[in-house]
Amino acid sequence: MKNIAFLLVVGFCLLVATATQAQSSFEILAKGVSKDKYVAIKGEEIAAGERYAYMFSNLSRYRLIVKSGKTNGKVLVKIVDADKKEVATNLLGKKYHNELNFKCGKTGMYYVVFEEIAN
Repeated sequence: MKNIAFLLVVGFCLLVATATQAQSSFEILAKGVSKDKYVAIKGEEIAAGERYAYMFSNLSRYRLIVKSGKTNGKVLVKIVDADKKEVATNLLGKKYHNELNFKCGKTGMYYVVFEEIAN
């Protein structure tokens, strides 16, 4: 009986680990004191349909890095202000970039929105 319970627990852990690897995640970095260095300020998994709220400071530079859980996966990223106006995106032309650099023009609440693109 103990062996069966152990096998069930191990199987569940493997299932969770496999499902977690397929998740996309993101990390937000802020410009540090040094000109060329960014410091990580936030990182988490992306949940479909969620908006992530952040307070960005005027004249600060931010870098958002997207790590797709799928091989060759594409993720559309938009940063919108409190009025839902888009201020930055990782879609340039027809290409989705995994990195988005953003210079904040006004201190305030911003929302980061993600949309996974089907290949």
